[in-house]
Amino acid sequence: MRYVPGTKNAATIQVKAISESVPAGGKGEPAVGRVFHPKCPPRWLAVVDLSRDKAWLFTMEQAHELAQQKPDSGAWRIYWYLNESVVSGTPRRESDMAKFEIDDGFATDQGWRKHHVRGG
Repeated sequence: MRYVPGTKNAATIQVKAISESVPAGGKGEPAVGRVFHPKCPPRWLAVVDLSRDKAWLFTMEQAHELAQQKPDSGAWRIYWYLNESVVSGTPRRESDMAKFEIDDGFATDQGWRKHHVRGG
């Protein structure tokens, strides 16, 4: 088990991966997102887009706030659109999610050493 650096807290992450973006609603603009359960016990939720080698990391509190679909069934959905220009209104766009993206600077920004995030 891994622990958050400098603490005795376990680093529990639920990873939700997609192989590629999908049309929103089955016919709309390309979007990235995943369904998660709001009572999920891990401390973080990671969304991974395998086709673009990108990943985003949210605390569960952030995931709860950012989820756009919150049905009573408990299958909450967090998603955002890839193309900035074609989406009208106020849905989330990929640029809105940039601060959650895991990249080479992420570990430093979080005060973690790189090997804690990528095994390096």
